[in-house]
Amino acid sequence: TTLDGDDDDDDDESDDAATRTRNKSNRARRRRDAVDAAAEDRGSGSKATELPNAAQTKADRKKREDVARMVAMGVPEKLLRRLESEKAAVASFNERKQTEQARKTHKRMTIVAGTYARRKLLSPSGLDTRPMMGMVRGATFDMVMALIGSASNVQFPDPSSRWLDLFAGTGAIGLEAMSRGCVESHFVEMDPWVTNNVLEKNIKSLGLTRSDARVHTSSVEAFLASHKRSAKAAGGAFDFVSFCPPYYKVSYPELLLELDASPLLAEHTVLVVEYARSQKPEMKASIGRRLRRLRDRRYGRTFVAVYACDGREMPDEDDKWAAQPEEATRFGKVVRGGGKRDAVAS
Repeated sequence: TTLDGDDDDDDDESDDAATRTRNKSNRARRRRDAVDAAAEDRGSGSKATELPNAAQTKADRKKREDVARMVAMGVPEKLLRRLESEKAAVASFNERKQTEQARKTHKRMTIVAGTYARRKLLSPSGLDTRPMMGMVRGATFDMVMALIGSASNVQFPDPSSRWLDLFAGTGAIGLEAMSRGCVESHFVEMDPWVTNNVLEKNIKSLGLTRSDARVHTSSVEAFLASHKRSAKAAGGAFDFVSFCPPYYKVSYPELLLELDASPLLAEHTVLVVEYARSQKPEMKASIGRRLRRLRDRRYGRTFVAVYACDGREMPDEDDKWAAQPEEATRFGKVVRGGGKRDAVAS
């Protein structure tokens, strides 16, 4: 029995050795296959991906050689760095120019009422700039006109009224205000392409001068900061201000508090704020020391709140509107607006 047991142990050890040898052989074969596959990739498909790396290495080497040669010739390294920086800036400018040339415009917007009624305005294609829709804009101005006591509901009662259009985009709101009798509008837009190819052209198409329609190519934050102490550089405080930012790219509470404290708002200024449904909790009944909410209307997916400073005599907010914004109407029909504007705004 003892001899039979020893034979069994020998057989088990032989099986284990064979298994280990077989596993080792399999691992070696897998390694060889992987190496062969990598070599094949390098020889065929991967050449296209390796060539840019080789070209980049060659370009870097040539650049270093050029720098060393220029230094040997006595050119200061500081000057070489400045030249390299300027070269990079030119390349960046050219790339940006190509991107801008790919952006296009179309004429799908019109002035709703007033002197320039039905005049067409340029608007950028795509979702980068989303202007307030015509029906929403018309209903908003009708609401403001009713609040300030306009007899015609089209023309501003005070012909010396001035409008500040923040996040102007196409300038549709400020131009609508001028069509309805505002003597002057200021437009604040930070995108140079939009100001040059859309806003400036819209102003020119209506025959307005730079003294009547002033464009500030700046962010709203920078514009408010530059007029933090005085509104003299902007010609004084404004009678009306529109605040229609890209919904989710700015802090509504922070900017509205800055507006409340800004000298750009007089004691009688009316502020129009466009916002999305999710931002309704940020639209308080009062903001800061001066602004109080008068109206809060819904236009489809777009919401518009109207605030006024304490110095203007206007009716208080209706509790029904404060509790639940009602569907706005114009010409007896419910105004629908919004569309994709919950994602991107003007």
